[in-house]
Amino acid sequence: MIDQTASLVSRVRAYYAENGFQSLVTRGTEKALWELARRRSVSRSEMKKIAAENDALWHFDQEEPISIAPVAHDVLEASFEPYLRQYTPAQPFVCELSDCFIIGPDAVGLTPDGRLIEETYPKNSPNIAGLGSTKSDFYKRAAGLRKKPAPLYPEPVVFPLISGDPSYYHWVVEYLPKLRLVEQYATEVAGDPTIVIESNPRKYITESLSVAGYSPDQYREWCGGERHVKRLVVPIHRVHRFNYQNIPASNYNPSREDLFWVRERMRSNIEFDTSESSKIAYISRQRAERGRKVLNYASVRDIVEAFGGETYVLEEMSFEEQVRVFAESGMIIGPHGAGLVNMIFADSPVVVELFPRTVLKPFFCFIADMIGAEYAPLVTESEGNNLVVDEETFRKHIRALHNQR
Repeated sequence: MIDQTASLVSRVRAYYAENGFQSLVTRGTEKALWELARRRSVSRSEMKKIAAENDALWHFDQEEPISIAPVAHDVLEASFEPYLRQYTPAQPFVCELSDCFIIGPDAVGLTPDGRLIEETYPKNSPNIAGLGSTKSDFYKRAAGLRKKPAPLYPEPVVFPLISGDPSYYHWVVEYLPKLRLVEQYATEVAGDPTIVIESNPRKYITESLSVAGYSPDQYREWCGGERHVKRLVVPIHRVHRFNYQNIPASNYNPSREDLFWVRERMRSNIEFDTSESSKIAYISRQRAERGRKVLNYASVRDIVEAFGGETYVLEEMSFEEQVRVFAESGMIIGPHGAGLVNMIFADSPVVVELFPRTVLKPFFCFIADMIGAEYAPLVTESEGNNLVVDEETFRKHIRALHNQR
């Protein structure tokens, strides 16, 4: 306890030295308000109980347990060993809650008495970026210290589908699968809710909704602020997050059914050439803002091309083009990064994930196992979090995999 207190004091002093007293007070107040909001929030079980009492809870088929196999790579298996390998996906459900509120950039849900609905804010706290001077009001409202009439949302039934996370990965594995459940719910109530997406949406969000079969008149951009909604639709949210500092505390909830639904829905709405399924696709991160670039990229690209492979820069491609490339590829190669989640669109591919020694994370190893892919990773030398690929090792690895096909 003494060590924790000393650490807290040290962090406070450092923050004060860098940001000043006024900022320290504001930051401390926000943290205190958020803690109060969190303590009075509505858990998943409580939310389901409220919905059930109003005959507004729908359960769907229970999924089989998931078992992740060991990876055939000594360095990675040692690194991944502490992570849980057995998962029992929670039974999927949709709740419909009456006379709620949605608030902030992520359209976080509040009950009629102003309590936060946990299922609608899957991170540690809601996204408050861009709130500016209204940030304090947001926290006070969430903590139950400010009550203010909110305008009524124009549509009677609302389903917020807003990801505050910047990662494409989380959109694909956490948010798109909710559409499956909401569609099933819509058949039960004989009506579609209005989907609410982020303001000025990222390109892949509208493009993926389009490929999934949703036209622009089926969703609205969220205007922010706070709105009263007559009926709020809340499906299960399966969080996909690992805690690298405390692995047992990870919040990782995979679902094969989620992945397969996204795969089949997207593939069913585009045309692709199944005769190209032997194609080798190298996924470049040379334009990525978050590093993990290959420092000897030209040599790696030449090796891939020598085996008949092609290089793709996902940042330059539409969502539909990405689905098509992965659906037509038999071998997928690339540095660890969000774009590799597109492996779900391929047919039992070989996946060669390239790791710098400084970044060993199991996300795509686990997904490859769940979709039945052959996972054949390589760990490279690193400079920071960038990769330096041993060219001869890489060449031999690709040749061996290529000769097996």
